[in-house]
Amino acid sequence: MTPRGVDRPATAAEVGTVLSLVAKASAMRERFDSDVGFYVAVGAFTIAVFVVALIILAVLAPAGIGARELGGLVVGFLLFMLVYFVSVTVHQLEEREEV
Repeated sequence: MTPRGVDRPATAAEVGTVLSLVAKASAMRERFDSDVGFYVAVGAFTIAVFVVALIILAVLAPAGIGARELGGLVVGFLLFMLVYFVSVTVHQLEEREEV
């Protein structure tokens, strides 16, 4: 058996698959090339870190934090994220006005 692509041209299915993957990679690159795409990714990462930290806190010290403290922590974080995403939206609107 010969290695793929040595003795024969690529099939239409293989070319279609490669073109599809290139298009998806290009779309992802465009999303993160913009400032807003990067800010949204950072916001999503921040939320993921917060959720993982809460899970670790619940596992390691289930009696270490009360409902009132946990509620304050979650509400404060949600307010922070709200302000963060509002500022990202304002930045996006400012970019549109400049064009």
